[in-house]
Amino acid sequence: MNIKYFLILVCSLFLLSCEEEITLEMPGNKAKIVVEGYIQPHKPIIVQITSSKGYFDEITENELTDVFLSDVTNIKVIRNSNNETVELGFIPLDPSGDIGFYSDVNIEDLTYFNSEFAQFGESYTLEIIYNGDTITANTKIPFIESEQDPIVDSIWFVEDEMFPGYGDFYMSYNDNDTMGNNIMLESKRIFHYDIEEEENTPDFKFVKALWGAVRNDFEGFNGVKHFETYFERGEDAFFGESEGEIEGEFGNFTSEHLDSLGNVVPADTVLIRLSQIDSASFKFWRSIEFQEQMNGNPFAEPMNLQSNITNGLGIWEGKGSIYFKVIAQGDTAFIERYNPDIFEALF
Repeated sequence: MNIKYFLILVCSLFLLSCEEEITLEMPGNKAKIVVEGYIQPHKPIIVQITSSKGYFDEITENELTDVFLSDVTNIKVIRNSNNETVELGFIPLDPSGDIGFYSDVNIEDLTYFNSEFAQFGESYTLEIIYNGDTITANTKIPFIESEQDPIVDSIWFVEDEMFPGYGDFYMSYNDNDTMGNNIMLESKRIFHYDIEEEENTPDFKFVKALWGAVRNDFEGFNGVKHFETYFERGEDAFFGESEGEIEGEFGNFTSEHLDSLGNVVPADTVLIRLSQIDSASFKFWRSIEFQEQMNGNPFAEPMNLQSNITNGLGIWEGKGSIYFKVIAQGDTAFIERYNPDIFEALF
């Protein structure tokens, strides 16, 4: 026998005789606190707290209620300029009391809160203590505009030529001539007529625009005045579907039109929230957008969300916000700022 093959045979028998069953212990991913919270001038503070699921965790039927944390008793927001503090309490949204959010509104009287606590130009620290861990984050509420330098001249509705009865809102935007402006576009239909249900089915919360919900100096338009732009209605993927009616595709806003039976479908009434946000918030939401756009693309480069939460995940953002109440109808320009009530602005 060739000596080379003999040595290979001997080595193989030696290795087989030393065979031992090995059990690999896969390292578990410890669940982390996930925060999505914001503070805006003269409005209630909103903080949603959930727990991340480990990569190897079993997904149960009760996953939705499992991930919500409703038992955080030590959560507060501090105004950094004078150390004034407000405590946040849990506000349930479902009968079981498991799903909800934390806020500074009084659970016994949801119209009561300290409206002077959140102000333009101030910075705020969020502090959460849970299961011995301390989670913190800092943000600032940026100024958005002045009477002498309005950020928006007007907003108007344009019907889609291909799909009559539907369309988008346009605006004339003025960018400040200093770098570092980060804009967020959101909307909430407070009146939307459902043909099948024959009733008003408003959106539960504000949703971000479908494309370009956050824009940094309008991507190169620093200092440009009267720049016309538009945004499509987004969808709330968490609290339910808000898909539109256009050929089964994602819908726009609905203007007054006749349905297939000749019935009048009323126009949407919409709250538009335009916010100035800080750089950390912009980077977080832009990374969310990129991740959604790359979803399912095998050639896309993986990326991490750029959270500003210490010892956790998510975002704590200050919104320097202004509101417009608009109707999806043509030939009307909306220029007046709108002051929503607590319930309209709650989400």
